[in-house]
Amino acid sequence: MKKSGIFIANIVLASVFGVFLMISAFVVIVIKSSFDIAESTYDAFDWSEELYGYGEDYGDGFYSDYEREVYELPVIQDAAAELIGTEYQGETAYEGYQYYAVTAAIYNGGSEFLVPDYLYLSCEGDNADDVYMEFLDGEEWLESDLDYANLAVIPSCQTGEVRVIVQVKEGVTDIRLILDRTYETGDVQTWELSLE
Repeated sequence: MKKSGIFIANIVLASVFGVFLMISAFVVIVIKSSFDIAESTYDAFDWSEELYGYGEDYGDGFYSDYEREVYELPVIQDAAAELIGTEYQGETAYEGYQYYAVTAAIYNGGSEFLVPDYLYLSCEGDNADDVYMEFLDGEEWLESDLDYANLAVIPSCQTGEVRVIVQVKEGVTDIRLILDRTYETGDVQTWELSLE
């Protein structure tokens, strides 16, 4: 019985597709096996330690190094306190207190720009109640990308001015401006300020 040309063409095409299917399956199996072999060979190899110098403590090690590089190097170069009075931006100071503006020249010795709003600046006196309501002047809640884009920065290896508004108890003649340079880990710089 003679087969038609269409039947023979279908048989040939099916054979070709079958061969391609077997080749594809073989390639997939070979690639998967290669990945399995590579994974088992390098399973214990810590790429992060090899490439970046830290191992399983990726989070702690990496961020402490980054913070140290970026934030450990700000330095107070100068600071002064100026009396504002009992009123500031529509707010009245506590009874027996007056507002002061503490202005600091901060040198950024890090490798990245520094956002003054993120600095750990504080003021204190000899007694716990000598200084109240410390905050960075102009610090506001950031509600949009535009707010973030308009943040003041101190470029790397440049000096910028930062103001802290505080309430100081009447009769106090000296306070301290404190810059915590490593996220409250104890590396602080203190600047003595006379209010007289």
